[in-house]
Amino acid sequence: MGECRELVEAGVPITGGSPMLRTNVLRCLVASACFGLVACQPAAPATTGGAPAAPTSAPAAAAPAANQPATGSGQPIKIGLVTGLSGAYAGLAQGQERGAELAVQDIGSVLGRPLLLIARDDKIDPNEAAKQTEALVQTEQVDLLTGCVSAATTLAVNEVAKRAKVLYLGTCQTNALNDGNKDWSDYSFHMALTPWMNNQMVLPWITQKLGKNIYIFAADYAWGSDNIESITAWLGKQGIPLIGQSRAPLGTKDFTTFIPQIRASSPEVTIVVNAGDDQANFLKQASQFGLSKETKLYSPVVDVPFDKQNGQSNIADTYGGANFYWAIQDQLPSAKKFVDAYRQKFNEMPAAYGSYQYDALKAWAAAVEKAGSLDPRKVETALEGMSFDYSSGQSVIRKCDHQMIHPVHIMKGRAETQGDAGYRDLVTTIAADEKYERTCDQLGLANRA
Repeated sequence: MGECRELVEAGVPITGGSPMLRTNVLRCLVASACFGLVACQPAAPATTGGAPAAPTSAPAAAAPAANQPATGSGQPIKIGLVTGLSGAYAGLAQGQERGAELAVQDIGSVLGRPLLLIARDDKIDPNEAAKQTEALVQTEQVDLLTGCVSAATTLAVNEVAKRAKVLYLGTCQTNALNDGNKDWSDYSFHMALTPWMNNQMVLPWITQKLGKNIYIFAADYAWGSDNIESITAWLGKQGIPLIGQSRAPLGTKDFTTFIPQIRASSPEVTIVVNAGDDQANFLKQASQFGLSKETKLYSPVVDVPFDKQNGQSNIADTYGGANFYWAIQDQLPSAKKFVDAYRQKFNEMPAAYGSYQYDALKAWAAAVEKAGSLDPRKVETALEGMSFDYSSGQSVIRKCDHQMIHPVHIMKGRAETQGDAGYRDLVTTIAADEKYERTCDQLGLANRA
């Protein structure tokens, strides 16, 4: 890792330099990757009723291919979707691809031309993401790039998009894509929550409703570090001491050495910053060893694919934040419309990444129509300041950093599953507000405010 440390500290970019240097930088991005996992009025605290049974899920396609173009005439407008369709987060990526397919179907045509979605598998590898993006730009000549389930891959796609001057809508969590000191560009839009914003939104509720004695247990990589930074910053401003923290290597399967550390601190709340297999294994062992009975567990990111993997008994009475969860449809008409359309098309409940992707493409299509052009800079201007509610509550794209300001829905695990996807109930919604995100000045973009 010494080579990586030197490259990172030197600020070596992905673009430019020899192919070997670019490959090494991308590999370093993998090592420091953060997993991308997300102004309406706050919904009154509510618990949803019985969940309708979701039909059996359709299997994921073994190899993605270009979809048939949507309605319209003339040459299709090409949308390149780059995401992790194989590997540990394939379920999330499948939901993302399906959200894109539904958006293309709903939009139909833009400027009178049909839309063609071309999906490519980045295998959650920045090298592969860059390769697939180059092919989409050079061979397919796409008009738009979008997608991601990992911040490492989103940054790789973003570098290619900047160089090619193709608009890119990133749809996974990262603190870098809207940061003028890091990876922001005129062609980049971050259509997902940042870890910073996510935690700043929910911590007032956590400390009021669950407790102030907080312990952080995080996966030991950049996404975990981003969350720890945000949580400790907020607690420090409130004068609330953090009673402890620990980190486990990514991919840990046995958490029995960490559980006693958490228990010894007697926290009222343990914020569990992990996802996928790590989240499933930790919650299972926390339940087995009684930790979930001693402290309230809160995860910054929960989603239907995670909960299905975790098992109902292991998520019962746990809490989590979601940019979208299908149960919000009882409180939000836009969510119900999205859920109904998604279920009709795919025979399953939508997940959060499907919502991110659906919203991103709907907003882009509206911006293109407003601009009357596919010119990226004209579409950029049309997207800046746009507000919308397509699936998950009122959101707005902040002009200075191209960051989507988005609600967070706090969910609680049910004691028993209702239907095929009735894992959690909606507790409350924190409305979108840019006060929760870093300021344009802090992000090095004061001149764009």
